[in-house]
Amino acid sequence: MVRWLAAMDFCCLGLIMLVFSMSLPNSSAIRTNLSSDSLATLPHTNPIGQRTLQSETLFIIPYGKAPHQIYIHEEGPGEGDYMYIVPRMFRLLPDGKIAFFADREGGSALQVFDQQGRLTRFVAYPEGTGGDVVDIGADGRCYSVTRFMERHFHEALARAKEELEAQTGEPKEQEAEYQLIRSYLKVFYIKAPDGTIDTALLDKLHKDLFQTLKTLDGYFGIGDDIVVTDQGEIYLKCGFRKYGDIYERPKVMRLHPSEAPQIRDALGGGIIRLPNGSLGFIKRSEKTYGVAWEPAEVTIVDVKGQQVARFPIKEELYERGDIRRKLLLVRSDRLALLFRIDSIDDLDASYVCIRPGGLDIDEIWARKYSLVVLDSSGNVVFEDTVHCAYLSPYAADRQGNLYYLHFLPEGVAVKRVRLGEQ
Repeated sequence: MVRWLAAMDFCCLGLIMLVFSMSLPNSSAIRTNLSSDSLATLPHTNPIGQRTLQSETLFIIPYGKAPHQIYIHEEGPGEGDYMYIVPRMFRLLPDGKIAFFADREGGSALQVFDQQGRLTRFVAYPEGTGGDVVDIGADGRCYSVTRFMERHFHEALARAKEELEAQTGEPKEQEAEYQLIRSYLKVFYIKAPDGTIDTALLDKLHKDLFQTLKTLDGYFGIGDDIVVTDQGEIYLKCGFRKYGDIYERPKVMRLHPSEAPQIRDALGGGIIRLPNGSLGFIKRSEKTYGVAWEPAEVTIVDVKGQQVARFPIKEELYERGDIRRKLLLVRSDRLALLFRIDSIDDLDASYVCIRPGGLDIDEIWARKYSLVVLDSSGNVVFEDTVHCAYLSPYAADRQGNLYYLHFLPEGVAVKRVRLGEQ
């Protein structure tokens, strides 16, 4: 009798366990129910599993030719593979609106969207962006600068003098020489927010630039980068020789709509716009992890040399790839960096193929980047993989929040991370 009761108890227990197990989804069903959309809402984590911040998609701008759409084309400027016509510049304006400057069919255009994705301004220009480096001023004015070498200027100067001498037998006045130089060497392209071209400003900037270059010795390149401050200053990065060798001793040329031009020492290797809209310099530490492009520390100073921010770069970060040149100081204790994901053996690991709708092109190849935000201790507080083509895909607002772009098949997503609320 006891054995029979024990057997009945065992059978009942087994039946209960069977019913309970049937009521649970199996592990494969759990994985299947986690769609890519739900995974995208999970907090991003860094490689050591530390919980970090979430991003949100504000809106997606569809591809197309209309004013409210992003225009792209597979035949873009420059030489090499994967050079497309895409937005050249992306910036948060002081009023919180989001601005794009891009080449389009028949010229270029400024597009301004509000935070809900509504187009608030579209200005078409008959000329293309025209330059190699671009920036958008706080007032929405678009600047582009053509990079040139020392020999380009001297060749233009010699041609101008020869033409003047051929016309009159002797050099003419300075104004005629300047006009000829400018006809051979166009450096600045500036578009006003209302679509007009400020010819007086263009004349002054070109004259200041050319007159400064006439008296300048030892430079070998102008216009590798540009920063337009919120005060209307235009800073161009210049490379200089040192002791006759091709060694970059960086300086900056400061141009202003109403002030005389200046040449200043660049207190570091790069220029950057600070969160308050003024100019800053990027100083990479001499200590590296084996190669020059893997600095162990990044310091940012203002024009007086005062330290604004400092960020150690931990060695394991370089496992993601190389740091791209354009850093973004979101606030004094938050630095955004792009690591280019490279794989020699696997193209799909470095690029993603996007087949955009709304345009008559088959595909574009967008670069894969690891977007990382560091705190002042060098810890990762946010990380995401972004797909982007031929522009710096991030910007910051005055509240210290990060915005970035992500190219998708249906359009360009504008995403935000609320760093200012930490």
